[in-house]
Amino acid sequence: MKRKLFFLLTATVLLFCTTCSGSFTDPGMLDQLGGGIGLGDDDDFWKGGNDDGSNGGNTSDLSAPKGVKAMAISSSSIEISWNAVSRAFRYNVYRSKSSSGTYEVIYSGYSTSYLDTELSSKTTYYYKISASTLFGEESALSSSVFARTK
Repeated sequence: MKRKLFFLLTATVLLFCTTCSGSFTDPGMLDQLGGGIGLGDDDDFWKGGNDDGSNGGNTSDLSAPKGVKAMAISSSSIEISWNAVSRAFRYNVYRSKSSSGTYEVIYSGYSTSYLDTELSSKTTYYYKISASTLFGEESALSSSVFARTK
């Protein structure tokens, strides 16, 4: 009994100390303590879910960005902006020279605006935005917007 209590106390102190220092603690060690703390790969915590099994932060329903706007700034630049999306980690900006054309990613980052530069003058560009999570799951694309350089 004393040996088990000593192991439990030692493991608890070790867990506390490594947590404070930012080190990783093996989840398998925690399960040996008898409590089955459940920090394994299949735990909803790592997926962003809640203990009750609800979706929580799971992003299969991450909404597409709304409020997307494009405005010509000069003969060679257009500013694109959009509203932040709940649970989004980063955004992707797609551009095309045609509304029904092929859209290519021109920006991937954390901001809710982007200045597209080195464009041709008097040319119309079309943009769509998507949001993605920390885990790489991506939303649908926003509605397209367009602007014509000056």
